[in-house]
Parts: sequence; C-alpha cells; structure tokens
Amino acid sequence: MLFSEIREKEVVCLESGARLGLIDDFEFDPQTASIQRFVIYGRNEMLGLGARLEDVTVEWRDVEKIGTDIILVKNAKEAPAKPRKKGFLGL
Repeated sequence: MLFSEIREKEVVCLESGARLGLIDDFEFDPQTASIQRFVIYGRNEMLGLGARLEDVTVEWRDVEKIGTDIILVKNAKEAPAKPRKKGFLGL
C-alpha cells in the first residue's frame, strides 16, 4: 500500500467514535525502516483565520484495521476539545 493511498482514508478512534481526520504525515524508524506513528495535523479554526488545533498522533501499534476507506485505531491522542465561544448575540 502506498502512502498516497493511506492519506485518502479517514482515521476513526474505536473507543470514542471520533473522526480524527486524514493522515498528513508519518514518522518512521530509520534503523528498521518501519512506520512508528501517523500524524494528523491540527486544523485551523474559523476558516483558517484562527489558531491551529493540536496535532493528533496515532502510534502504529494502535492501528486495528486498515479498510478500503477508513482506518480504525485505539488509544489515539485526540486534540483537546475547546469550549465553544458565544456568538454576537450571546448564543
């Protein structure tokens, strides 16, 4: 499987059912040439104008299944949820 094929798959956490995003990068061990973890870059808030959320890392050992369009993982370090700010009218 090519990295370009893996990048097109959505990553979902088995415990919470959270959709973590698409894989942006990976880290590998140069000694063994094996993948160590995937990285999902934190997304920008407010259409790219706000702060960037923290990156999510998925250890290779936590990958449970790579399917045709989804990757199921356990123990993913999810980006912390931020409290929603009130809008213009305080809603």
